[in-house]
Amino acid sequence: MAGTNATGTLEFGQSSTIEGFASKAVSSDNDANPSVIVRELVQNSLDAGRLAEREHVKVDFVFDEIRLTDIPGIEAYKQAFAAARKTHADAIQAAEGQVERITESLKEDRVPILQVLDNGIGLSPESMNALLGDGLTDKAGAYALSAGSYGLGHFTAFPASDMQYILYGGVTKDSTRTMSAHAILAAHFVDGKDEICGKDGYYITGINPREIHNRYRFPQGHEVPSAVSEALDHVQAQHGSGSVVTLLAFNDFRDSDNAPDDLVMEVAARHFFPAIRSGRLTVHTKRGGTLQTLDEAKAKKLLELGKNERRTDTDTINGSKAYAIYRDCTPDGIGSRRRHQKTPRTDSRIPVERWCTLRLPGVGSADPAGEPHPFP
Repeated sequence: MAGTNATGTLEFGQSSTIEGFASKAVSSDNDANPSVIVRELVQNSLDAGRLAEREHVKVDFVFDEIRLTDIPGIEAYKQAFAAARKTHADAIQAAEGQVERITESLKEDRVPILQVLDNGIGLSPESMNALLGDGLTDKAGAYALSAGSYGLGHFTAFPASDMQYILYGGVTKDSTRTMSAHAILAAHFVDGKDEICGKDGYYITGINPREIHNRYRFPQGHEVPSAVSEALDHVQAQHGSGSVVTLLAFNDFRDSDNAPDDLVMEVAARHFFPAIRSGRLTVHTKRGGTLQTLDEAKAKKLLELGKNERRTDTDTINGSKAYAIYRDCTPDGIGSRRRHQKTPRTDSRIPVERWCTLRLPGVGSADPAGEPHPFP
């Protein structure tokens, strides 16, 4: 069901805050750390799969490219970028690298992309508003026990997009399709107007001015542009419902030493081995003619290869800790003995059961009163 009547536009709303290209929202992760980005993307898919009551969650990482002219809202993006550069001309040096990456991307006929597809519950207009809303998160309701970043933390993936522009799409079990996009540039003046436009641009069809929780209207059905609808065709045909996240001008996690599909496999194995081992999660990658499947056997091999790595990044699991978790997990993904580990996040000692439990159908508990949490 390719989109044939795309009516949306990329809108940068009025703002009272002046922010430059070095946005606080993404600056903490501006190294495009795959351990953080891949973990969050997979966790979001697991959360969506739990809501869809999937016994088996599938996540596909597809490395591809797109014509620049096929990117939804690209002309509005170019205009906003030019206005932002003009507005911040005297202070551009602070974000020279980001500005240069955007400039170079816009010179290309085609840009690389990373698409992440899953078989979860999909995205409705309500959940899309929660995802994009500043301070509004769907995790307060049905997602309250979820650990991924759809909601307040969806900024995590932006450093892997040199354009800082991400597309979102979802199809629900009743075949409803919804899409949007989020670009992060810089606050700017528009020629002929006195008001300031904010750094955030959203691909929408309109605004409900007196609504807070459902502020934006989004392209739906045949209004969804082909850049998203073609991926949703695949999701719907294979699974009935699910989502797609597209990182535009994907930069290989800014890692020139390792293939990006190999990095996805490694991170997923380290952070989600219990779900993979229990058969509740499968991760696939497709890059050119290379297809990879992360099943139990491949995950074990990757964990064995990294068992001597002891470096630790913030909020990540290093190779030696991942291997210890693997050794302490039984086949159903629950810790077999209370071997204490230090968490990368807090360095506080916790039982390995916390690391080896995922909130999926039949695993862990949805009871918020102190039950084990999924991997952080």
